[in-house]
Amino acid sequence: MQRNWIGRSEGATFAFHVEGLDAEIDVFTTRLDTLYGATFLAIAAEHPVVKSLEQIVSSEHTAQVAAFAESLQSKSELERTSLMEKRGVFSGAYAIHPLSRERIPIWVTSYVLAEYGTGAVMGVPAHDERDFEFARKYALPVVTVVVPSTAQPDGALEQPYVGDGRLIASEEFTGMSSERARDAIAQRLATLGRGKTSVNYKLRDWLISRQRYWGTPIPIVYCGACGELPIPDDELPVLLPPGVPLRGEGSPLAAVPEFVETTCPKCGGPARRETDTMDTFFESSWYYLRYLDPHNDRLPWSTERAAQWMNVDQYIGGAEHTVLHLLYSRFFYKFFHDRGGVRGADEPFENLFHQGLLLRDGEKMSKSRGNVVGIDETAEQTGVDAMRLFLLYVTPPEETSDWSEEGISGRVRLLNRIWRACEPFFDAPGDGGARELPPARNAAEKALLRAVHVAAKSAIDETLSRRFHYNTTIAKLDELVNLITVSADPAAESVVAAYAVRALPILIAPFAPHIAEELWERFGHTTSVHLEPYLQPEDRALEVDEITLVVQVNGKVRARIVVAPGIGEEQAFALALEETNVRSHLDGKEVRKRIYVPDKLLNIVV
Repeated sequence: MQRNWIGRSEGATFAFHVEGLDAEIDVFTTRLDTLYGATFLAIAAEHPVVKSLEQIVSSEHTAQVAAFAESLQSKSELERTSLMEKRGVFSGAYAIHPLSRERIPIWVTSYVLAEYGTGAVMGVPAHDERDFEFARKYALPVVTVVVPSTAQPDGALEQPYVGDGRLIASEEFTGMSSERARDAIAQRLATLGRGKTSVNYKLRDWLISRQRYWGTPIPIVYCGACGELPIPDDELPVLLPPGVPLRGEGSPLAAVPEFVETTCPKCGGPARRETDTMDTFFESSWYYLRYLDPHNDRLPWSTERAAQWMNVDQYIGGAEHTVLHLLYSRFFYKFFHDRGGVRGADEPFENLFHQGLLLRDGEKMSKSRGNVVGIDETAEQTGVDAMRLFLLYVTPPEETSDWSEEGISGRVRLLNRIWRACEPFFDAPGDGGARELPPARNAAEKALLRAVHVAAKSAIDETLSRRFHYNTTIAKLDELVNLITVSADPAAESVVAAYAVRALPILIAPFAPHIAEELWERFGHTTSVHLEPYLQPEDRALEVDEITLVVQVNGKVRARIVVAPGIGEEQAFALALEETNVRSHLDGKEVRKRIYVPDKLLNIVV
């Protein structure tokens, strides 16, 4: 996505001379092999040549172009390039083809932008979808100059051919492959002094659009005598004035004379501060470095702190951050790296994880759709812990999930069950946070101990692996609470039950921190549960007496057998042969090989 956003294109820039004017229109293309198929020139309404054309065209054409340009002023870039129908108006002027010397009409169009490339595009309708759509709309010629290598041109095109091939109707370049023709035509244009190979980028300069009072002030002043000047270092930082009226239009700072009016740092005369502010991407592009040294009043951060802490271990963001925050924070960091402000790795983030979207009724939450679930109201109704548990449980984090009132109600019920399981032990004697693994007296206690350590292992594994599939951990906690509910009777004086219950606050602390803290205090602790080390899973607790081995024949499940863990392949095969359903599928057939996954699977291939 970042590569597409930057949009590096290798091609050629060349010029069309404007007939009747001492002016040229530069265009950039990656498909120089289609040059002889150009039947019009499309330019942006904001292109500087538009004004010059008034010298050579009729007043009628000038008025039409002006009206068309005015109609585009309220349109966004997205509307012009993607959403709107391709529109245009003939300027009344012609350009001269750089090689064939034919006259080509110049059209002012909606879909060409002044900010991208040269602000002009050669229209090749036979080999470009946008140009084809535009040419059909305005009945412009469509000339095929590239055909598939094995094909012959066969009449009018129903759709453009946008691939490579061999050239036709292209003077001395006819018969060449597209790849060879691009090089040959580029050399010819360079020899004639009309063009050169070049690299173009779709990425444009940083846009400062919507003004926010809380944006970063731009440290520039304007002096009538000295011009545009930076504010001296000893006067930085520029602080935003308090109590600024927010009117919802333009820069709010412009309405504060005591901020705007200042003195020139060079001549001492009256000067005016810049009132635009940088957008929030400016601050968010380097905050991770400021966090390392937040109280430094001399530098943004010290290089020693950056060398100690960078780079960031984990970046978590949605796909919408990819070409905005993530791209720009990488850009800032690489700039700082090149300037010596940070050392070592030239990337700010070690690992990237994309979280999925949270939908409601199948649609992305949006204020305009009126389907936003309010965090404050939800926290008020169900509690923050229930909301956290729901978001962690509903789906793996990289997948799209749907908000569900029923789902969050289920997490409320889990929290209630956790409280009820713990409550009988608030006043029970013994260590309120016993960490020693107690001995299990029976199978039920062994299962309960195992459930405690399975949940701990899941939480740790998902964190260290950076998969973050905490939905599986929450499911393990569900199972643990189920087992505690049927066995946690303080009257029975089960040491294992007490151990499991008192482990719960530590186990749930990362997921439901508030109830965990409350339970921990109720068990008699005077320090925070969040200062406790997490429960480390023990192999003794995770051991099982038996496992279920799946038996397949040619990849299809034919039996499930209960065996001791660690059973060998030969013994597993012998036990599988005792199963009637397995024998019936082996009868009279040769066993070609066996695929054995210890403690999980035996696949017999016949």
